[in-house]
Amino acid sequence: MKRLSPEGRTVAMLLGGVVTMGALAWAEPKRDTKAVAALKSAAGDADRNIRLAAIWALANIGDAGSVDVLIKAADTQDPYERIKATQACLLLAEKLLGSNYKTEAARIYTYLRNSRT
Repeated sequence: MKRLSPEGRTVAMLLGGVVTMGALAWAEPKRDTKAVAALKSAAGDADRNIRLAAIWALANIGDAGSVDVLIKAADTQDPYERIKATQACLLLAEKLLGSNYKTEAARIYTYLRNSRT
């Protein structure tokens, strides 16, 4: 898959059902809008492993536009997925604070505080 563009590799991996954190990590420094869009779509996939890898990648990218996607993912009833999605929300909030997106980070913290007590 070396001949594919980075976003092409990500989409190919997501569609093939093979997702690794290393394969998705390439998007972090670029914040590639095509990759983010593909990951947002994958966050709603039927396969739990794909959903979890996608939301973790979105959190690592630190895209402020991914807040709603991660909050929705953290609303699941599956206990394991809920824990992992909550961890992804916290990671995204920390990245957003570091990038001076305080309002978006506060939305995540407020949502988690209100929904976990």
